[in-house]
Amino acid sequence: MSQTHRFKIPDDRPFYGKFWPKGLPKELDIDYSMSLGQLFDDSAEKYSEDPAIWFLNTWMTYKELKRHVDAFTSYLHKIGVQKGDSVAIDLPNCFQFVIAFYSIMKLGAKCIPLNPLYKKHELLPILKSTETKVIITLDVLWAKVISLVEPDWIFNKIIYTGMLDLATGISKLAQFFAKRVLKKVPTAKVTDPRAIDFRECLKTPIDYPNVEIDSNHDIAVISNTGGTTGMPKMVILSHRNLISNAFQLGYLFLKQKPEGEEKFILGHRTGFIAILPLFHLYGLGAVMNMAVAIGGYQVLFPRPPAPEEFLKTIYNLPNYNRFVHYTIEYMLIQFLEVDPKFVKRYPLNGRIAICGYGGGYLHPYVRDRFEEMTGARITEGYGLTEAAPMVSANNLYGHREPGYVGTPGPSIDWDIFDMEDFSNGPVAIGERGEICVTGPNVMLGYWKDPETTAKVLREYEGRTWLLTGDIGIMDEHGRVKIMDRKKQILKIAGRLVFPTEIENEIGYHPLVKEVAVASIPDERTGEAAKAWVVVKEEGKDTLTPEKLRTWLTDNLAHFKVPKFIEFIEEIPKTSAGKVSHRTLQENDPLWRNKQYSQQISETN
Repeated sequence: MSQTHRFKIPDDRPFYGKFWPKGLPKELDIDYSMSLGQLFDDSAEKYSEDPAIWFLNTWMTYKELKRHVDAFTSYLHKIGVQKGDSVAIDLPNCFQFVIAFYSIMKLGAKCIPLNPLYKKHELLPILKSTETKVIITLDVLWAKVISLVEPDWIFNKIIYTGMLDLATGISKLAQFFAKRVLKKVPTAKVTDPRAIDFRECLKTPIDYPNVEIDSNHDIAVISNTGGTTGMPKMVILSHRNLISNAFQLGYLFLKQKPEGEEKFILGHRTGFIAILPLFHLYGLGAVMNMAVAIGGYQVLFPRPPAPEEFLKTIYNLPNYNRFVHYTIEYMLIQFLEVDPKFVKRYPLNGRIAICGYGGGYLHPYVRDRFEEMTGARITEGYGLTEAAPMVSANNLYGHREPGYVGTPGPSIDWDIFDMEDFSNGPVAIGERGEICVTGPNVMLGYWKDPETTAKVLREYEGRTWLLTGDIGIMDEHGRVKIMDRKKQILKIAGRLVFPTEIENEIGYHPLVKEVAVASIPDERTGEAAKAWVVVKEEGKDTLTPEKLRTWLTDNLAHFKVPKFIEFIEEIPKTSAGKVSHRTLQENDPLWRNKQYSQQISETN
């Protein structure tokens, strides 16, 4: 096997013990010089007749997908897209996103995935910074959003599409009713002379060059982070970053077997459910690239479905080799409100083999309720955009303890470093510190931001470590519990207070549906804790902030009880589905007054 790099982790690392998944190798055995275009071509040849994607009642095999990818690659080459150019994809989950992504990869161009909910002021800085001249988008987005970017930014080519354009499994009559009568699928005409219909691009004769790609250094994707605690950053990921992570995830499914089912292996013909958006690294890496790498197929949802719609869809799909469902906390919370009678009407009966959880801390009050209600096994993991995105995962079938995020994947090392001074090195077992990660999946850096890159990519004893900003504790087995975000830790009168501790206690109140805690300026203590709480319907007439605060005094130390409690209808989320503490803080009068006072002081 030709490898440009090896990422061997020291054999004495504590996670290679009791909780290391049975059958999982410590090191990846892959060709690190492979590009994402090669990955796709290899899988398309190997799994040619197998399903690659299901979307809106329409199936596409790997053979069909490759035909579309090759044609679209030829079109991009024809209009002058070259290695190193930036091409933006502004689409929800759909066939067109997958086709466009692998076409961009085959030409060695940079993919700039955009959130379809972004408005002009959010898009313009990204487009300018990456010098994006070609964009692939929905017709309705071009008419209502993208066209507004001009004249501040001029595109050379606009490739537009409709959500249902390749969904041949939906009859023309049904499409007509969906678009014109029910108006569930908005559409718009694109009359710009630089614009072309995506379907016309797929008619291009196959003719494109074999581009030589340096997997270690050539940029594949520039992706925005979630921006939960500050302004989003643009992460640079190489082909090697994404290839290695696809197989790090893939090994978890291909190398583990449940007790008593030795012939059952997840991977080939397994349905990987993509509710999470492909424009975010969680969906792009953990679903799309990983499914392609191991011959699974993607079950694409263009938007998060209602829990009832989700259950009904998965119940009616053929069960080729079970399903894997990646989820985040707010989706689990929604399932807790489904009528048990509906669940019985569409029983999944083990169809979903694994419910993988990531995207932040999983509060025990949510996990406990979900597992009690559904009997599903939630396997917690940990990742971030800067790690492309997977870092660790629990055993899929063997022993795991709720609250831990498992062991790092093959060829990944992690440790808990001094959160105040990285150069002090790792802290003792059981002590809180910053989770730091090293491996082939760690990003190249932040786009055009060398200062921030230097702060989070640090050298220690000959290896480059990613400082994640997450606070955790490592046990004697090398497993990690995530405690909080470094930026979210409260300092109240000199005491460190972890918001998740407060959230856990509030979440266990029988009348609380969801909660988020963050800091608010306080003249006496410097910072104060504030809790934003969503109350269940049955508690809206009885529970008050005062009653909740009284209840908390029996469960928390007095300095941890929030000084402020506000009941709201909905907790704001980022595009990745994470709680946006920044939004909560910025909408709070005390926070705004502090920011205003600082601006006046700086002006004077």
